[in-house]
Amino acid sequence: MRRFAGHLRANVIEYLALVLALCGTSYAFAALPANVVGTPQLRDEAVTLAKFSPAAVQILQSAQGAVGPSGPAGPQGLAGPSRPVSGTFRSPSGSFELSVDDTGITLKGPTGSLHYDGSQLKATSASVSADGATMTSLQGGVVSLGGSGSTCKPLARVGDLAGTWIKPSPFAPTILVGVVTTGSSRVLACG
Repeated sequence: MRRFAGHLRANVIEYLALVLALCGTSYAFAALPANVVGTPQLRDEAVTLAKFSPAAVQILQSAQGAVGPSGPAGPQGLAGPSRPVSGTFRSPSGSFELSVDDTGITLKGPTGSLHYDGSQLKATSASVSADGATMTSLQGGVVSLGGSGSTCKPLARVGDLAGTWIKPSPFAPTILVGVVTTGSSRVLACG
């Protein structure tokens, strides 16, 4: 007994600290309302699968049920911002390319190109054809056929006589049947 009393006197501070700590923990546990400690109070990875009971693990790992029906479609989202496009796109063989930049649009092929700068369309090639199923129309202030230069001559302007020259009889004068009624105000053949 003396030995116990000596031990108690020597460790009285430690026993007092132990009693206070246990009482404080008991008070905190008893005074804590329900559902106060939840996900926000837990540190990441504080609860691991090893800390669950076997029954809880079985519930978590059981097979999932069938997928439920899809919900209604949501509203259409806002259009994203438009952005400028520029660059060159080449065919796999490199024979053809499409270039877009601030100077216009250019299509290039092995023997020619087509360039549009916003006001003028220019076709460059050994030969250019325009085919229309019912009509092919060229319109402009001046339509130049064959190039440009000082050797341009008027050709098929509005009001010009056109058609077939006929001579109704050997003694009658030759007459022209037809007048150009629509088209460009000036059409030139240049060479």
